[in-house]
Amino acid sequence: MPFKNRHHCFSTGNELSTKGTSAQANHVADISNPEPPKRYLKRLSEDNDILLVKPKQPKYQTVTILRPAANPNKASTSTRTSITSNSSSSSSSSSSSTDWCSGNRIINLDCLSQLLNKVFQDHMIFSSSCINPNFQFPKEKEKLQGLGSSLCVTCTNCSYLSKCTPLYKHVKIEGGRTSGAAEPNVGLAAWHLATSSSFNDTRLLSAYLDCPSISENGLMSLVGKVQNKMADLGIETMEKNCELIKNVLDVMGKDKVVVATDTLYNNPSKGQFFQQNGTQSSSPMCEMITERNLTLSMNSLSQICTCVKRHSSDPCKAGCGCNLDAGLNVGSQEGAAARDNILQIEKSGLKVGKIVCDGTHQIMASLQDKDIKKQECTVHRSRGTRRKVYNVSLQLSKECHNQSPHHKRLLADDIAHRCQAELTSAKNKFEENEEKIIQYLEKRRQVVLECMSSNHIGCHRDS
Repeated sequence: MPFKNRHHCFSTGNELSTKGTSAQANHVADISNPEPPKRYLKRLSEDNDILLVKPKQPKYQTVTILRPAANPNKASTSTRTSITSNSSSSSSSSSSSTDWCSGNRIINLDCLSQLLNKVFQDHMIFSSSCINPNFQFPKEKEKLQGLGSSLCVTCTNCSYLSKCTPLYKHVKIEGGRTSGAAEPNVGLAAWHLATSSSFNDTRLLSAYLDCPSISENGLMSLVGKVQNKMADLGIETMEKNCELIKNVLDVMGKDKVVVATDTLYNNPSKGQFFQQNGTQSSSPMCEMITERNLTLSMNSLSQICTCVKRHSSDPCKAGCGCNLDAGLNVGSQEGAAARDNILQIEKSGLKVGKIVCDGTHQIMASLQDKDIKKQECTVHRSRGTRRKVYNVSLQLSKECHNQSPHHKRLLADDIAHRCQAELTSAKNKFEENEEKIIQYLEKRRQVVLECMSSNHIGCHRDS
């Protein structure tokens, strides 16, 4: 196109206002000696070869931006392609001018059945002349609330359009929306409270499932509202468990309960950050007299502040999740957490006679004023046996020394599982008689050694 006709291809766009009040106040003095204008060349698009030249304007004067105007006489590349295509493709492109919803959605079947029944009934009443309806979900009518979706149904053969109906149920949350939050969003928030998954994992999972995802800010806000309700439900459930164990002890004729406890930290168990200190810990205490192992008490510590502050030195507000000073080590609070759990259980009317835990000395050191016996956990003892066998296997013989780490690990696992099975069998036979348990295990020691040497006579007779 000739350069002289370029003004026919542009329309006036937005006007950029200059910044700086001092410069605008002195523009009269500078306009007498304007600086030489600078030329800026910018390509409009790949299909347009016209170059935009910045017009000559005095300094501090508003610049007018020119944008390409629609030119119906010039056909674009896509238009040329559609002209050369056959009639079937042109008809299909015209029919697909409206975008329909695609991908996957999390929907409630009851809400879906109600929507379908309503659509078929209304279509028969208001569009009785439409014999062969073709229902679709228009994308522009869809309303998303996180994982929840509200859809409209339209018929492409007539002008029927249904109301926008939510395909999820609402859950009322204190401090949330008046209409309620979407049920899938509440379930996702509760799942984040029960697991160690991050918000990035949720976003990645939604991408793999090809379904809309919830925003990170919205999910964080929902987690904060759900956690208070979850905490109340957890306390209520543990109180009911204590009442149930009371009735079980009365039926069994016992007056003391056996509990087990351990502490879980938020630092990784292996990998690059294995030596990093944890900032959060969770110490549940469960009963060991039933097969369900009900949770009777829970103690949680955190050094992470959850309240909004302008400065890091500001004090925490009420309801903050931080309940442990940053200068203290979380790993040294296991004994105090176990003591708090036992005191909480005793408030419900139960007495603790034995506690099952790992080999740490913190728990018993904090319970010196209590008449409670300690029993070491067989799972932790099995892990220690596995580590010792793996290290000792290097010194047994040259064959063991030359074997691969995989075979050494298999040997350590077999011996650890066998020792754990013998220990569990001894405790089931003799219960609290420690002398008979020790005598039984001393005899089984030789049987295990012969078993690992392919001599299984003692296994069938004494084990």
